[in-house]
Amino acid sequence: MAINLENIDKKEFRANIEEIDKTSSIKDVTVLIGKDILLKISKQKSVFNVNKGLRQLINSGDLFLEENVKNIEKMVLLNREINKRIEEDIQRRDFLLPIIKYKSNNKRNKSIEEMFKQQKDFFEKTFNKILNLSKELSEIQKKYSINISTIKHLYFCNTCKSFIDELREINLFYEKIKCPLCSTEINEKDLSNVPYLDKDIEAYLNGKWLENYMAKLFELVGYRVWPGVFVAGVSGMNHEIDLLAVNKGGYTLILECKTTRRTDQNGKIVAGIKRKEDIFNLAIKNNDIKSNYAFLITLYELPKTDKESIGFLKKTPGLGYLDNLINKTDAQVIRSIKKLIKS
Repeated sequence: MAINLENIDKKEFRANIEEIDKTSSIKDVTVLIGKDILLKISKQKSVFNVNKGLRQLINSGDLFLEENVKNIEKMVLLNREINKRIEEDIQRRDFLLPIIKYKSNNKRNKSIEEMFKQQKDFFEKTFNKILNLSKELSEIQKKYSINISTIKHLYFCNTCKSFIDELREINLFYEKIKCPLCSTEINEKDLSNVPYLDKDIEAYLNGKWLENYMAKLFELVGYRVWPGVFVAGVSGMNHEIDLLAVNKGGYTLILECKTTRRTDQNGKIVAGIKRKEDIFNLAIKNNDIKSNYAFLITLYELPKTDKESIGFLKKTPGLGYLDNLINKTDAQVIRSIKKLIKS
């Protein structure tokens, strides 16, 4: 006997979800059901979801303008330089420590004193450089009215400026700390507050931000978006997708977003794709997920010398690309997105 769906109470008509095992849960899996669409999406953990400052950055306008892109890239470089300088300071200090200790037991001679004086100059320059780098990092954040850095509380010796240690709250009040090189006693006045980016935020600024920014723009043209997800293909394989976008009609897009760059043989900055490999992998994902289209999105222009990759993008059904977003306004990129979707 046929079932008349009109007689079913739609409020009680729901799909049943039953757990076969404990490898996933309803909390981290989304199932999209629509006309000609059935997709299982697993969310990836993203620092974007828990960091207010990053969300403010993405919500700012015209982030593709060259000055803004350079500031994002500069924050990553500044952070790496701060960590590098601290590590260099530690290595130099640890190299000198056994020499200083040995000579202290056998009376210091003039050569040791001279060497220590030269090293003190190194420590002082490194100390000042760390403070200047951290100031630059803070200034960029102020420009966008965001706070994405964490404060490192670092001890530097007031006499020789060598790095001592990161603040241990209990030590500050209950233990006397001395500089291992010059034996100067360290106190609260020798504490320097140095902003830095933790590894997840640095990784996000090093490329992941493009996924969320494109998600924002695709939402503005009427798409529902899921940045940074795993989508199960018909093969059963989970594919890492930078951005999944679906409109009300069930038209499904997947996007691969690239911020990497390189300098070509003519000295021009171009997108740093891995030749045909990146594009071939995108085609495999698109075919297995059965999405309507897959787009390669690059911040910089695709290298015209790589005719094989561009030709593959143009000739392969279901593939497309949007490149050279650098220095484009949001309005310009949205027009390009609309044109791309219609093509």
